[in-house]
Amino acid sequence: MVWGLFLFSLVASVAQSTLMNEFSKRRMQSSCDLYLYNLITCAVAAVAMLLYGGIPQVSLFTLLLGVAFGLATNLGAVFKLLALRSGAMCYTLLIITAQMMIPALSGALVWDEPLSALKILGALLMFVSVALSIEYKDEKKATLRWFLYCVAALLCSGSVGVMQKVLGYSDYSQEQNGFLLVAMAVSALFALGSFLYRRYGKGEVPTLKLLSAATPAAAINGVCMVVCNVVNLYLAAVMPSILFFPLFNGGALLLLTAVAFLVFRERLNRVQTVGFLIGVAAVFLLCLG
Repeated sequence: MVWGLFLFSLVASVAQSTLMNEFSKRRMQSSCDLYLYNLITCAVAAVAMLLYGGIPQVSLFTLLLGVAFGLATNLGAVFKLLALRSGAMCYTLLIITAQMMIPALSGALVWDEPLSALKILGALLMFVSVALSIEYKDEKKATLRWFLYCVAALLCSGSVGVMQKVLGYSDYSQEQNGFLLVAMAVSALFALGSFLYRRYGKGEVPTLKLLSAATPAAAINGVCMVVCNVVNLYLAAVMPSILFFPLFNGGALLLLTAVAFLVFRERLNRVQTVGFLIGVAAVFLLCLG
């Protein structure tokens, strides 16, 4: 059962990033399109979480933490879409995957968790990888914009990991379903506000049609979001960390790299290829550490 859930969550994670990349590169024409797609995703995620867990009672602590989690999740998705639109899928996701450095560092500073030499080495290698990913000669502004989007998505995803640790170490760790329901609901409301502001405040008209292929893709993305959050919280509790995190993060990254090359026909130059391989090694070190 555990390995079946693991594969289910891994497929959901790969599908989520693949759908986001397909939309950002082939269908997203304006900021209004982005926020409409994100609204559909978050609304479906909120409904899916409601159907899964009902409406459980939560403490004020869990409520406030869920609100922060929902905002970080929403912003992370927006910045991830913008980063995918601006740069290569494989390298974008590699950098965002490095978000695991943030919970690891917070664990060492706040909860006295050991910070191993492998994690330190992994973090240093990730910096080398990022440095090699940047093109310094051509399209400097576009490259810098992509990199800043990646960093913003990384910080949002990293803060999500920290909040999961905060809940896990608190006296309210059993309120996970309520925590996720609040988060998904807040994320949906924030997405709705962002879309309405763009549509009526800024006067932007979306080119994305609700009856287009992007709508079911956004809905599937929302379901995948809930699957990954619910299943991974369970797997992290029942599987050894040294087994779960390297297999999940490393497996997802390798599968998405294959998708980027085979489906989206991405190519890296020699320097970026070396940097990418260093980054993959860094991810495994961060997981194993």
